[in-house]
Amino acid sequence: QGVGAKSEVEVSSADRVESGGQAHLVHRDWWVAGWIFVVALTLRLIYLAQIVDVPFYQIPIMDAQAYDAWAQRIAAGDWVGSEAFYQAPAYPYLLAVLYRAFGHDLNVIHAVMMGFGALACPVLYFATRILFGRSSGLIAGLLLAVYPPAIFFDGLIGKQTLGLLLMTLFLLSLLRFQQRPRARIVFGAGVLLGFLALTREHAL
Repeated sequence: QGVGAKSEVEVSSADRVESGGQAHLVHRDWWVAGWIFVVALTLRLIYLAQIVDVPFYQIPIMDAQAYDAWAQRIAAGDWVGSEAFYQAPAYPYLLAVLYRAFGHDLNVIHAVMMGFGALACPVLYFATRILFGRSSGLIAGLLLAVYPPAIFFDGLIGKQTLGLLLMTLFLLSLLRFQQRPRARIVFGAGVLLGFLALTREHAL
């Protein structure tokens, strides 16, 4: 009985150590993700400060002009429209919500897009962390954080940044569902996939 009791104590102690270690790993992952986000956001804000005098910053052109005009119509009250959508509608509706909240201020739009782009970096870290480990996740997150084309496109008025964020969130939700099959997780993944399809037509 003494040996059995000792074994049970050792097992209980080992379980506590393992649980504590796992909690420490999760806590460390959030710190790593936080620093990736800070790096990504800092670089994007620096870039944003450098392009304020560039014509396309305050004067939308090409696709940005179409999104801006569509969003202004929605913000003015035309929430349903009268024809079939000729492009995926999620991004113009997002712009319309921001216009209603902050007015037609493109500075706000650029700042929000930079925030979305920066947020995609730690989300990619978490997804890659689950698949390949922390080192690979750190590399993936930092590569996206410092990738010049990603920073450039985050500075444009366009659906690419929202699409990237939704795609990384969808990937992470699938991986979390694989780890812990829960109805709420797969429901969230479905919602993210729906918004992704409404943002990028070819997502499905």
